[in-house]
Amino acid sequence: MIRNGFKSAICRAISLSAIRLGAVGLSAVGLSIISLSLLGSMAALAENEAPGVITDANTAREITIATLPDYPPFCFLKTASPASVQERIEPGGDSAYLQGYSWDVIRESFHSQGYTLLLNIRPWSRGLKAVETGSFDGLFPAGFNEERGKIFGFSKKPVNRVAFLVYINKNQPLDWNGLSSLKSKLIGKLVGFNYGDLWNKAQLKTYDVSTLKHGFELLKLNRIQGFAGYEIPWDYYLKQSGKTKLFKKLPAFDETVEFLIVSINHPRKQEILDAYDQGYSVLAESGELEKIKGKWR
Repeated sequence: MIRNGFKSAICRAISLSAIRLGAVGLSAVGLSIISLSLLGSMAALAENEAPGVITDANTAREITIATLPDYPPFCFLKTASPASVQERIEPGGDSAYLQGYSWDVIRESFHSQGYTLLLNIRPWSRGLKAVETGSFDGLFPAGFNEERGKIFGFSKKPVNRVAFLVYINKNQPLDWNGLSSLKSKLIGKLVGFNYGDLWNKAQLKTYDVSTLKHGFELLKLNRIQGFAGYEIPWDYYLKQSGKTKLFKKLPAFDETVEFLIVSINHPRKQEILDAYDQGYSVLAESGELEKIKGKWR
């Protein structure tokens, strides 16, 4: 460590000084006084030797953060990217693998506060569990519900907003009267995703799917009678895959704001959430947030 090397230099300087002064006849008491004076002066210099000193404060400016790979246009992989990624993103830098509106907001917010991000891209359920257990510091973007509120702390500032709705086949007849209209249907949903408290209270028959592609394939084959989704990401997938005309949307049954989350037991919970909130405010006040929104519209 740099600091340890500096202390060794102090000790060597004191020893050499004592030898030289002893050669001109100073007493042992005189040597002791001069040595203590030298020690005090050099220790003070060491305390002011900030550049290059390795301290815990430097490492505390890093945050290990997780997100999912398949949530366009909020968070999604660039072409030919691996499914799981671990990457260090310093202020001013960007990911070689991840893109999206929510990623831009998170990255720029933390970078404005001087934080380096250790980015981990994982399937949603794995990332959520890793943050709950403290393996990762935070995860985004996550909607609030009562169950999650018992486990995680949420940022005050949003990351993005989504509407919840159900997709059905284009020619499927259905008289919509809220979620109760789906009581006799089997509805697909993405595993680990939040659909809000109204959805949870409806207690519908559901079938877990792992990807958007899987969900819409099952819907097309009538293996499920509906696929619960988030309007902007689901619409983006259908547009990119050329499947928009195969399905139709029922009216939104709820909506949510999505946030950055940190385990309530994490020792740096408040620091991390405050850093994001402050960074988000900087983006909003500078006009940078509007530029990010325009990029992904």
